[in-house]
Amino acid sequence: MADYVHRNYSNTSAEKLTVIYEGVSPEDYPHHFQPSTEWQQEWHREFPETEGKQLLLLPGRITRLKGHETFLKLIAELSKTRPYIHAVIVGGAHPKKADYLSEIKTLTQELGISKNITFTGRRRDLREIQALSHLSFSLSQKPESFGLTVLEALSLGKPVIGYQDGGVGEILAQIFPAGGIPRDDFEALFTKTENLLKHQAIIPPNKSFLSEKSFHETVITYQELLEKK
Repeated sequence: MADYVHRNYSNTSAEKLTVIYEGVSPEDYPHHFQPSTEWQQEWHREFPETEGKQLLLLPGRITRLKGHETFLKLIAELSKTRPYIHAVIVGGAHPKKADYLSEIKTLTQELGISKNITFTGRRRDLREIQALSHLSFSLSQKPESFGLTVLEALSLGKPVIGYQDGGVGEILAQIFPAGGIPRDDFEALFTKTENLLKHQAIIPPNKSFLSEKSFHETVITYQELLEKK
């Protein structure tokens, strides 16, 4: 956003802008968090097809913007040599998006991967699903303004693959640069996924995008503005 302002409003100097990133709480998203045994048992009762598999997660509402087609094509390619992977698509579909949900479910059949995909619908336990997953993805067709689900997964210590632009690109650059890929580069997406399935990634604790830091910087900014009145 700051770059956009600089490019389009030439009279705005850098010192007039304060960039405050959104954040998460390490208490809510602790590094290396593990879901409870009870939660895992309930999950596997509801979705037995996911047990014993490497789970690849695409979170987000069911809309064309989120890049489901790219994700499904990736799963189709990976499934040719990796029968133990399983994709989990978490997100609800607005009634107006029912046709699109039907479209992507049809695509799973056309690609021959219906057994490799679980659609969970809207969930309130995304944190637990992220922690259970081996890899998360952000494949939105347009750059995200921030990418909160990316930050949440990384804060839990789980690797994320996403495009190197928008808010997602900024988050990955600071926490997990190895997860970034050029936009719409399917070969890079496939290769990066293969590498992260073969080699366990070490994700450092999130020290950059914290809710307490965001709150503190916001208060300071308002104090400075009030002092200038």
